[in-house]
Amino acid sequence: MLGPFDVLHGDTFIEYYPHNRWFNIMEIHAPDGKLRGWYCNLTRPAVIQENTLIWTDLALDVIILPDKSFVLDDTDEYRALPLDPRERRNVVKELRALLSHLKDLTPCTMAVVY
Repeated sequence: MLGPFDVLHGDTFIEYYPHNRWFNIMEIHAPDGKLRGWYCNLTRPAVIQENTLIWTDLALDVIILPDKSFVLDDTDEYRALPLDPRERRNVVKELRALLSHLKDLTPCTMAVVY
């Protein structure tokens, strides 16, 4: 289960890992192609090292439904992380940027928005 929706066998994930943003995005579709929503992890920026994608999860997640409503998840875990003030400011800035673009969301365009 990912927040307000179940992940089912046969679901398709389209994943985005922007190298210059503090989040990644997983667009989730049901086996019939219907959009389930987006699961966004707040992270340190992704890097590729020796052909391996590396990203550090900072616990805070945003689950966005097709109607653009959203849920913040794992806020207690995020608060408990030993992050320095600069990292916390970056996470807040990126969360605000992500949420400010909700009205522009359409399937498979999240990477273009940013």
